[in-house]
Amino acid sequence: MFPALFSSDSKFSIVPSLLLIAGSFASVIVRTATAQTEQTSVPTLTVTTRLVVLDVTVTDARGNPVTDLTRDDFRVYEDNKFRVLRSFDPPSANALPAASTGAAALRTTFDPSNPSAFGKSAVTILMLDQLNTHFADSSYARREMRDFLRQQPELLPQPTTLLTIYDNHTQTLAPFTRDREALLKALAAAPVKNAWELDAKGTSEDGPIDRMQQSLEALEQMTAQYARIQGRKNLLWIGGGFPSPDPTTIDGSDAVEVRNTMRHITNMLLNARVTLYAVDPTSTAAGVTEITTIEQSAFATAANGISSGMDPFNASDDFDRLAPVTGGRIIRSRNDVSAQIASALTLADSSYTLGYVPDAAPDGNPYRHIRVQVIRPGLHVAARDGYYSSESAEQAPAHAVEEQSLSNALRSNVAWNALHIAVDLQPGETDQPMLVRVNAADLTWTTTPDGGHTAHVVIAAVAFGPNNKELGKVMLEESANAPGPTDVNDASHHADFKITLPKGIHGERIRIAVMDKGSSRIGAIDVH
Repeated sequence: MFPALFSSDSKFSIVPSLLLIAGSFASVIVRTATAQTEQTSVPTLTVTTRLVVLDVTVTDARGNPVTDLTRDDFRVYEDNKFRVLRSFDPPSANALPAASTGAAALRTTFDPSNPSAFGKSAVTILMLDQLNTHFADSSYARREMRDFLRQQPELLPQPTTLLTIYDNHTQTLAPFTRDREALLKALAAAPVKNAWELDAKGTSEDGPIDRMQQSLEALEQMTAQYARIQGRKNLLWIGGGFPSPDPTTIDGSDAVEVRNTMRHITNMLLNARVTLYAVDPTSTAAGVTEITTIEQSAFATAANGISSGMDPFNASDDFDRLAPVTGGRIIRSRNDVSAQIASALTLADSSYTLGYVPDAAPDGNPYRHIRVQVIRPGLHVAARDGYYSSESAEQAPAHAVEEQSLSNALRSNVAWNALHIAVDLQPGETDQPMLVRVNAADLTWTTTPDGGHTAHVVIAAVAFGPNNKELGKVMLEESANAPGPTDVNDASHHADFKITLPKGIHGERIRIAVMDKGSSRIGAIDVH
């Protein structure tokens, strides 16, 4: 399905095994860094991080946020089993650092690679989807987004970034800022793009699956780029959303890969605390006008939610199912797009953060359903619907999807920050091993029989020449080993790896990516 830098002739093959070189620098010792690097803990759903983090919004009968609840007001169930809350933050805890709230707040720089700048504040990601939306509807959506921003205060309540996706491009129009005027200027300077692939192919040929691929890659890139920001990430997707592939047009193995990719992207969004709110400006959009639950997505029949273990993407790989799974909602067939954007953000700004420890033993179900209740009557709760347990063999993003993610990181031209990495490369020395340094606290460590620790990564490098032409590449698996006394969660420790491009390759730009095999988190940067 997804073409990759490491690909064979088959459209759905990702990485031929002959290109995967293991063990050339397999013994890597964790060393102490000369300067301490700040770490921000990003909750994940791996077996080593036994905490599931939920962002929960609660509204009254009129749809107004309820913000005065306590820990005792909530009940959380995973696969119908009651879970004890191990952490609880009310909406007031979603705060910016003091340095970002004073007179100089408009000039504050919010860099995703420096997560301390965001504190525990939620952030807003505005995505203008011009890939899956016809020109006239994109123009309307752009005007509505402008009207929404004009109605906001000069100093926005939380850091906000503006992105767009169109044919084979994902572009940042404005970085994270609280300056409303900076976002308006960026929006005005960005012309509306025509959705050529949508217009040319529509629902025929391979158009839908190509647009689905581009949309999922944009979601993955955005999530990996912002993963180290600690707070909730409210993604406002303004556009048609990616299409569902026709199951009659792809064979069984390809359909499985599509489904596994959807599971992988879903967990990435949940692990990074991304809640998707989608507003479709398409004037002819059919169906219900608001989708807030899985039941309204028409793939579950249980009256009280999904039955234990039901996989939301087992029957169809539908964009409409992605938002409710993350705790968000879909708005269609409405002509008040700017008001719907504002409404979604009002809810997101009033969220609670709950954490619980799931069962350790796998039960054979790839999908774990979550249900959140509030004991106060008459209130509506919105939270993520569930996640794919990494303990289940059926989760199976497996090697193909993970390698696709790594390939996506290598094709990208922005930093991926889920792992904090640095590269030591002297000009003209690309024939020599490049030292790649990964913060130890970002890796997934397991205990070895001798009391030490080990972590496993896949590391890749690609050299690009003029016009972004690929000149050479290499990928290998490595392990980092730390002796027993080492505190691998100490922010002053790092793991060093070495990688060498094929002899004689000297690119204008070298792209290096590292994937932690325990969590599938990726860090990627460019070296010039």
